[in-house]
Parts: sequence; C-alpha cells; structure tokens
Amino acid sequence: MPRRKKGAVVKPTPYRTKDIVSVSVNQPDQMLFFFKLLVEQREVQENARIPIRQLYDEAVKDLLADIREGKPIFFTITPLRGVTRRSVWLLSDTAEEVKKCTGENIHLSQFILTALLRYMEKHGQTFEGFPTTYEEFMTRITPAK
Repeated sequence: MPRRKKGAVVKPTPYRTKDIVSVSVNQPDQMLFFFKLLVEQREVQENARIPIRQLYDEAVKDLLADIREGKPIFFTITPLRGVTRRSVWLLSDTAEEVKKCTGENIHLSQFILTALLRYMEKHGQTFEGFPTTYEEFMTRITPAK
C-alpha cells in the first residue's frame, strides 16, 4: 500500500462510505472526462472538495424529480460500442428510490445512463449518437424511403 507524503493533508469527504452504493453502468468514454471537468469547475467555484459521486447523485435526483413531476422521460438504450463499464456511486437513499422506479421495462444501468446524459445536457454537453427524445430515436431506426 502506498504511503502518503509526509505532511500531506487529508480532506474529509462529504459522504460516509457506509451510505454509498455502487452501480455498474456502460458509459461513453468521454462522459467520465466531462464529469471530472465539471467537478474541477465546481471545486473552484465553491472552494471545497467535490467528489464525483456527488454529481452522479445530483444527476439521478434530478431525473427522479422529473419523474415525480410527471414529465415524459425517454430512457436511453445502453450502447454496446464506444463505452466502458464504470461504477457510479450513489447515496443509498437515492439508490433505493431508483430501484423503486425501475421495473421490468427499465434496466438499472439504463436509468443511470439516462440520468447522467440528461445532467450533461443540462450543463451544455451532448454526445453524438445518443438520442435524447423518443422522436429522435424513431427517426434513427426508421428506414429511409
């Protein structure tokens, strides 16, 4: 196990480890870099350490709030290419809410990926190849005449 440098300051994390749940999700390779960049921007703005899991949790809570409000949600299909399986850490309360919302028709990773993509879109970033509405999805799968 590597040792810390002498005199290194260890900053406390905002969440305790026992309250956190890991969910594996296929994510586009660029998604992690976007969230790291967003973390750095927020750390500068708030002058505090922000773990990436806090942003993941915010993204999922935003989607849960939209579902509670009755907004129509288009759940993204999990892609097979150009993605890497990564862990997304959520607060256990948030993870329990997600499990209640997902059922036979929506896979857990599909729910999380949709939340992350919507969060990115909210912050001005989108990916080519990911339909964000049902209409866009239908135009992509309908053959041209």
